[in-house]
Amino acid sequence: MIPIRRRLVGGNPITAGQIEMSERVVGESEGILLCPESAACIAAIPLLLEHHAIDANERIFVFNTASGLKYVDMMPSETPVVEVAWSEQNRRA
Repeated sequence: MIPIRRRLVGGNPITAGQIEMSERVVGESEGILLCPESAACIAAIPLLLEHHAIDANERIFVFNTASGLKYVDMMPSETPVVEVAWSEQNRRA
């Protein structure tokens, strides 16, 4: 069992803009559509580093516990949408 260390960071909030930026960065770099909860964890990493709550050499694990697909209606309007033409020829038997 791995011990979990709890550290306070002064209660600094993560903004919606930081969450959206994390979703975008992870999506572009890793191809993962994060849920906002996981994106908030990613957004907190620079703040935790700044407050010395974590060390730059530590391994950080963030579990994406849901799919960003659950939140499509909340995505910024500039999110690109790919239209797919569907025909019976594309259907596999």
